[in-house]
Amino acid sequence: MDQSLMTVETTGIIPGKEYAIDESNPIRMMAREILAGRTEPFSEEEVTELIDRRYFSFESIVPITDNEEELLKTTLLEDLMYYLNNGPTRKFLLAECFLVGNAGRRNDQEIVSVNSRTPIPKSLNPMTPEEKIIFLSDPKNLKVFWEYEYGSSTLALMGYRPISDYGMFGSTERFTQTIRRIQKATGKSQLNILDLGGGVGLALYDAKRLHPELVTYNTTRDEEYGSYGVDFQIVCFLERMPRQLRGKIDYIFSNMATRYIAFCDLTLQGCIEALAIGGTMEVLFSSEKSCNRNLEDVKNRTKTAYEYLKDLETAKLIQLQINGRIGNNISRSTFMANERSLYPASKVIVTRL
Repeated sequence: MDQSLMTVETTGIIPGKEYAIDESNPIRMMAREILAGRTEPFSEEEVTELIDRRYFSFESIVPITDNEEELLKTTLLEDLMYYLNNGPTRKFLLAECFLVGNAGRRNDQEIVSVNSRTPIPKSLNPMTPEEKIIFLSDPKNLKVFWEYEYGSSTLALMGYRPISDYGMFGSTERFTQTIRRIQKATGKSQLNILDLGGGVGLALYDAKRLHPELVTYNTTRDEEYGSYGVDFQIVCFLERMPRQLRGKIDYIFSNMATRYIAFCDLTLQGCIEALAIGGTMEVLFSSEKSCNRNLEDVKNRTKTAYEYLKDLETAKLIQLQINGRIGNNISRSTFMANERSLYPASKVIVTRL
């Protein structure tokens, strides 16, 4: 593996073993400071500095304008300010909590705070700070339901999906068929695969257990305290993936993670740049929940992305398949992509020639 991949400050790519103990993770940073006695909220200045250091200290695979960068920063600042100051992990760390058995919910165990409506067995002791940290460090626990004074939730943000539940697979057998096909087409047994918006990395963890020969790259903007082990963790905006990925990835897949991005044209261009010769991208694409509130810009960018892909196809640089009709797993309705556009939903499959 290239030595250049080992320096997160310049590449944005973190080896999995280092990421597992990375204290610059915002959620771990917050936990450490709260358990050290911090009660005041995190300021905009603190969070802005964190965003600059963690998300913009490396070169992007595709250039972005100052205005595009500003929108990305503003969106993440709002999200992190809420999560670090009001999110479920902070509430959990500050509350007196008890780990109890199943109380009629879907999980085998749940956490309740002392102010919740659920009765607490007298035999239980409150969780210590050390127990809370150990609990958060295991990504399986991020799906445990917990109840506090004014509501209930899980501790996970999003992106908690096994490989068998990805829309383009539907089963581990289908995933294996895909991997075998790409291995045959590229002549490689060791494939670099990237989950675009993979959250806690569960899908790639499953993929590695099925196929130990794979080298796994997980990209996510939103971090959790704990995550499943991958070979490389990439904390980035999907519109702004690291330059060091150029030409390295044999398979990119994504299950609707693009619905949250601001600039789909930059994301798709970055994916094409990241593909190795013979590599494949398979993305269930949607722009329905874009953080770009300028709907006309969203539509224009989906048209730009479509034309970019068609130009590459005409130049015989890629093989392209666009399925303009896919199910939407939020509204349960079905969209048809507009002509000569990817808006609002499409399945995009690209092989780089």
